[in-house]
Amino acid sequence: IQSNFYMFCKYILGDADLLSLLMLCAQGLGMLFVPVWVFMSRRFDKRVVSMLGGAGFLVAACGIFFVQAANQAIVLACMIGVCLSTVFIVPYSMLPDVVDEDELRTGRRREGLFVGFFTIALKFSATAAFTLTNVTLKASGYVAPEATCGMGTDESGEPAQNDEVLLCIRLLCSAAPAAFLLATIACAWCFPISRQAQAENARQVARLRHERAA
Repeated sequence: IQSNFYMFCKYILGDADLLSLLMLCAQGLGMLFVPVWVFMSRRFDKRVVSMLGGAGFLVAACGIFFVQAANQAIVLACMIGVCLSTVFIVPYSMLPDVVDEDELRTGRRREGLFVGFFTIALKFSATAAFTLTNVTLKASGYVAPEATCGMGTDESGEPAQNDEVLLCIRLLCSAAPAAFLLATIACAWCFPISRQAQAENARQVARLRHERAA
């Protein structure tokens, strides 16, 4: 995703250095809003918090397609930063709830299996994102800058990208993330473990452990 935004800044906005400011806004606000989302996840169902953060992220992602100036990009980067914490906090906080539910159903504690599957899914999604980006850009006619031997790339004579490439970059930074965010919201909506169910599961798991210890 960061590489896509680099190309967005470079070819759409005409300022590759703007990426540093956008990352600072997004990641900085993301860190500042961690306590806010943690507080909300303790007050409300985690799936509700996930859908709220995902919806805000979705709106910002859709807005990226229409960005024409640096100040617009900064506003959307700040909006993404506010919602960014939910992407990292809520799924990991849901994982123990799933492990407890599985233990009550099967009688086995399989957190290693779930964590391993979770990690593999994250790595697979990153690989899929890189593959999708490379294949799409190549199909649209992207011309990579010529590399200079051991000295990076020569930016003075970079080729101009055609309109299809520019449209592709916009879609990779907006429509593609928005589609995955929409799927995430749908999955959160279907998440069956409510706050009350999680509390009851925790009590039952604690009782089972006490009985096993006895």
